Amino acid sequence: HLPSKQLFILDSLKSQASKSGALELRNALELENIERFGNKIVISTVNLKVPQQGNGSDCGLYMLSFLKNILEKGNREFPQSSRTEKCVGVDRY
Repeated sequence: HLPSKQLFILDSLKSQASKSGALELRNALELENIERFGNKIVISTVNLKVPQQGNGSDCGLYMLSFLKNILEKGNREFPQSSRTEKCVGVDRY
């Protein structure tokens, strides 16, 4: 039985590039563990349901909002909203 770890994916764009990026990251982490510690681990990916952004430029705000939610509330559930301001807790000018 190999040790198991999880890689949580919080993707506010749902793009094909992010799917392949998550796979590359998982593979790199597994390889790094072998090289550094000499043991193989299995990393599974878990796609969390997160609010979706309406453009290609708000990803940083979404990421900060997701981190704040995890650190303050200690959970992996995110409020679903169609309004960016409500999702990320910022005021639009």
